[in-house]
Amino acid sequence: MKKYKNIFIKIINEIDERQKVKEICDYAAYSCDKIIIVGMKNTANTEEYSILSTYNDDKDIIWNLEAAKLSILKQFRN
Repeated sequence: MKKYKNIFIKIINEIDERQKVKEICDYAAYSCDKIIIVGMKNTANTEEYSILSTYNDDKDIIWNLEAAKLSILKQFRN
């Protein structure tokens, strides 16, 4: 899986933003059981944020976002 991930990252760096979104979503569908996607779209002079998720409960979304944040912070600390 790690080899596939490295190839995926190389491909992602070579394509446009719209195609990146499609490829990342395809990769998530292949490698994850449940997902939370936080997206941003520039509209006029503002940024519009949205969350897409396979979780049904908002509490699960918040809990998993917090768990992901802590995991990322732990990786940077090591």
